[in-house]
Amino acid sequence: MPRRAELSARTPVAIALPRLEAAAACGCSPSYFDRLVEAQILPPGRRLALPGTAGKTVWLLEELRAALADLPTDGEEVDIGRGAKAL
Repeated sequence: MPRRAELSARTPVAIALPRLEAAAACGCSPSYFDRLVEAQILPPGRRLALPGTAGKTVWLLEELRAALADLPTDGEEVDIGRGAKAL
């Protein structure tokens, strides 16, 4: 059986996550994640599909990181005019 270090060296780093994992990566529930996406606070997902198929929606980790880094910190004044819809 391969050692843990050998497995980690071969395990790819995720660059896109499905909805449940994207929500968990952001530290919120899937329903709250949906609301954040709807309010344009978090980016919309990307469609990963072959032509003629429904495929699935995934979120790019780098876009989620950028959106979260752009949020105000605790105690910072919130700019209401950011273009985000109200939750």
